[in-house]
Amino acid sequence: MRLICDLTPHVSDAVSLGTSSLMFSDLFVASGSVINFNNGDMLLTHSSNALTVSGGQLTVGADTSGHDVKFFGNA
Repeated sequence: MRLICDLTPHVSDAVSLGTSSLMFSDLFVASGSVINFNNGDMLLTHSSNALTVSGGQLTVGADTSGHDVKFFGNA
């Protein structure tokens, strides 16, 4: 028998997955998955070997001058 259930919070912005000392190790999501931040404010979408960020600004580390590298898209 296979048990299928949803993991759903009872109120918005009140539940964390893990803690600063007890963390999950991996996240596995299906092809075509969407990670939705703040009800669509920003989306991380996977499709056919591509990862797309939409709805905001993506900052990736720092460049050789110590400045953040930023990518901007159409709003």
